[in-house]
Amino acid sequence: IIGGGIVGVSAALHLASSSGFSATVIEANDEVCAVSEASGANCGIVTGGFGNSLKDRLVRQSRLIYSTLGPSIGFRHCVEVCACHNEAQKAFSLRLAQESEGTAWVVETEEEMSKIEPALVPFAEDVVGYLCFQAAVAERGPTGAAIAQAAKRAGARVLTGHRVKALSPIPGSGGRWRVTCTMSSPHRLSGGAHGFLEDGQKKNTPPRRLRMPDAMSEHLPF
Repeated sequence: IIGGGIVGVSAALHLASSSGFSATVIEANDEVCAVSEASGANCGIVTGGFGNSLKDRLVRQSRLIYSTLGPSIGFRHCVEVCACHNEAQKAFSLRLAQESEGTAWVVETEEEMSKIEPALVPFAEDVVGYLCFQAAVAERGPTGAAIAQAAKRAGARVLTGHRVKALSPIPGSGGRWRVTCTMSSPHRLSGGAHGFLEDGQKKNTPPRRLRMPDAMSEHLPF
């Protein structure tokens, strides 16, 4: 896995823990999810996901995964609330709650709301209820490191300070590739969201595109 951003370390965790693969993450920086890269700037909020779309189901699964990483990432459950200002909005919220697999509900009484957020009691004159849904917050800094540590515990290797110098197919190996790394060259194979660094200067040159074998892009397990 080239790149130790949030996607890279997450892929390593899942490959090592559930797929039986030997996973190795190769990261050019001295730490995973470095603050200078895109994954170092994530907000750390996992919102409700109270519908039944693919995105909503992924959000709910994400909350479960985050909760396994423990208190080291500052993970905590919370509740988000949306005011219903008329009966049509409340009916819509009730329908969403029914589709949410238990992660959303509608509060219609001040007594029930006082147990969730007393500051919203008494209800404002134009409020007929609240749609509440589960959410979560995680501190953005330690999250990537915690996922990387979980990947290591599952058997993955995480190599930081290793820049990819070249990729080359291995003849007769059935589609396997050789990754050549160096710990001193400034050359980076791909640049991510912030371009790439060369001799300490930020460049706008687009990352080099590579053609990978078809087997790498078919039948992905996620």
